[in-house]
Parts: sequence; C-alpha cells; structure tokens
Amino acid sequence: MASLWSSVKAHPLRWVLVLFIASELATFALLARQGVHELGRSVQGWDLLQWLAVLGLAALCGWLAWHWRALWRGAGCTYGGLVQGRDRTGRPGILVVLPDGRSAVARVESSWALGELALVLALEPVTGHSPRVLVVSRVLVGASALRALRRTLRAAQRDCLATGEAS
Repeated sequence: MASLWSSVKAHPLRWVLVLFIASELATFALLARQGVHELGRSVQGWDLLQWLAVLGLAALCGWLAWHWRALWRGAGCTYGGLVQGRDRTGRPGILVVLPDGRSAVARVESSWALGELALVLALEPVTGHSPRVLVVSRVLVGASALRALRRTLRAAQRDCLATGEAS
C-alpha cells in the first residue's frame, strides 16, 4: 500500500487521468448496456441518426481500446523544457522526459490550448520514442516554463504563416 501511495504522490496528474478515463469507460459501459437493451426492443423503428450515434459510440470505444497503451504512455511523460534551435519549418524542439527517466526530443506538429488548464501538443519524434500526444499542465510545469513554451509556439506559428509553410 505504501508503494501505491508513493506512486500517487509522485504522479498525481496521471492518477487523475486514470480516474477520469475509468469514469468515462464506466459511463460508456452503462450507455452501451442501455443501447443494447433499446436495440433489442426497438431496432426496427430506429432512424439513421440513432444508428449513427450507436456506431459513433462503438467506434470511440474501439479507438480508446486500440490506443490505450499510447494514451497511458503519453500520460506518464512530462515536459522537460525547450531544446535550442528549430527545424526548417520553424517548429520548436522540446525535451520529453519519459516515465523511466530517459529523455527524448520531439518537434511540435500542432498545439491546442485548454485555457489556463493545460496545453496539448501533437508531437513528431526526433530522437527516442516520445509520445504522439503530450499534455503540458500547470500542475507539473512551472508557470514561467509554460509561458515560455506558449510564446515559442506562437512565434513559430507566426513564422510559418509569414513564410507560407504549413506547420
């Protein structure tokens, strides 16, 4: 029990993500159960929109099951800082600290800001095996480091727009 508690203290965001995904999967299971029940009762009366909703839910569950390992691995990685220099498209390099302590360098393909909560980065590996998606949160990264990363991303986007290249 002590090792579980030390793991929770060491990686609180990872455990929050685990609880969130577990609750989402429980919700999906309940929705699927209800859907199967309704399907058995009135499948002949369904219109196209109901079929699309069921197929979309099944596709989402399948996608989560297929990508579970990559999502879990991405949740265990943390942002380690900016790497000096940029590639030819102006994308900044970032240092990703893997769960086992090793480091990898990745280039940012695109980014999405989740307000003041977090920054989601789609990554392209340069060295090592960095995750495909990385969530940079204020909980795990200092506010100044997060501001520097956001400034660098904005500058890279402006440079790409100015030169007419896609980022």
